[in-house]
Amino acid sequence: MPRWPVLRARKAMRMSRRAGCCRCWLPIPAPSRTSPHFCETTGHELVESKQDGDVYSFLIRKAA
Repeated sequence: MPRWPVLRARKAMRMSRRAGCCRCWLPIPAPSRTSPHFCETTGHELVESKQDGDVYSFLIRKAA
């Protein structure tokens, strides 16, 4: 299972200096399992998760 979706989400969250949201669009099914786990372990909140064809979209709110 590729780890790059989680690494990209983590990098995007680190680059944000204040609380906010990050939307990730990923063309693989792995994030449907890894994104909730990423949020649980980092304290971020998975606000939205949806699939449109082969593309998965996740909206993650940065922990305060």
